[in-house]
Amino acid sequence: MSYQILSSRSHQVPQTWVSHRVPQTWVSHQVLQTWVSHQVPQTWVSHQVTQTWVSHQVTQTWVSHQVTQTWMSHQVPQTWVSHQVTQTWMSHQVPQTWVSHQVTQTWMSHQVPQTWVSHQVTQTWVSHQVTQTRVSHQVTQTWVSHQVTQTWMSHQVPQTWMSHQVPQTWVSHQVTQTWVSHRVTQKWMSHQVPQTWVSHQVTQTWVSHQLTQTWVSHRVTQTWVSHQVTQAWVSHQVTQTWAILLVSGLWE
Repeated sequence: MSYQILSSRSHQVPQTWVSHRVPQTWVSHQVLQTWVSHQVPQTWVSHQVTQTWVSHQVTQTWVSHQVTQTWMSHQVPQTWVSHQVTQTWMSHQVPQTWVSHQVTQTWMSHQVPQTWVSHQVTQTWVSHQVTQTRVSHQVTQTWVSHQVTQTWMSHQVPQTWMSHQVPQTWVSHQVTQTWVSHRVTQKWMSHQVPQTWVSHQVTQTWVSHQLTQTWVSHRVTQTWVSHQVTQAWVSHQVTQTWAILLVSGLWE
């Protein structure tokens, strides 16, 4: 297995690439990101925000203000807690248990059979297709709870989700997503995880087959445009550029 570990530190920002894609550990203002799987396994902490990817696609554990997300299946099995909000995916597609202010959602079949209760509102999906608002091949759903909108429109889990101004949209085969939370925008548009993400002037954009990304945080720019991890990164006048297919890089 040919790869190169890149470590850089800029104002307490360690970055480490060790897998074929973008295994990385990155800390900036208590922000820890770690990639350890073939695609984007990551552990990330920012204001008590933890993200972990360990499956073939996007296995993740994420905590932000008591928000936990965990992907453990091939697609997007997840456990997520935010203000007593728990989401768990355990089947091949999106089996989930979710609680938010007495809101419970549970997916346990191959697609999205679900039981959901919110203010004495009960909804149960048990078919292989499951349709709440829209019907796609797998899980088309629109869900609103305290300004929380979720929409599934692609083969796996395309979703639009808004909670405290947090829109998420999945429209690609895996996890195409647009997500905004406190000016945080994430967009996945490629086969794996192309993303545009903005948080306090932080922009991330993935548009290649793996992780083409542009990311800005306090004048920090990261850009991935090659098949693996081509990146240009600027943080306080710090520029890093990765342009080789795997993880070899030019760093300025």
